[in-house]
Amino acid sequence: MRNDRWPEILDDYIRENKAQVYKYGKADCIMFMAGFVKQITGKDVLKGKRYKGEKSALRLLKEFDGLFNLVNIQFEKVGFEPVEVMRARRGDVVGFETAAHGETVGICVGNMFVSQGIEDLVFLPMSTALRAWRVN
Repeated sequence: MRNDRWPEILDDYIRENKAQVYKYGKADCIMFMAGFVKQITGKDVLKGKRYKGEKSALRLLKEFDGLFNLVNIQFEKVGFEPVEVMRARRGDVVGFETAAHGETVGICVGNMFVSQGIEDLVFLPMSTALRAWRVN
């Protein structure tokens, strides 16, 4: 269940992570998403699936045949379910694709979502999201 203060936590989380420079295992899209989910639910959606660098991240993604499959499996373990993108709401996790990294995840913030970019956080329109998962 989400912390009652989750909207404030979301705003604070974005502010605190705004200037993070991309680094595998520390400031990447997966860690950004998982850190937020843990703050608002107390659930570790990456339990047993941590990585420290690019090589171990790529091994993990290969093991699960992609990031979206990893999210599906890990979220199912904690009781989170996929939802239609149009039903995503603030605080839910969304999946999208980029030319540089392929499958990527972010956090819905309304009609936009936020994710870790190369230099800092990036905000993109929800119309570009391909997947969504309810965080409850």
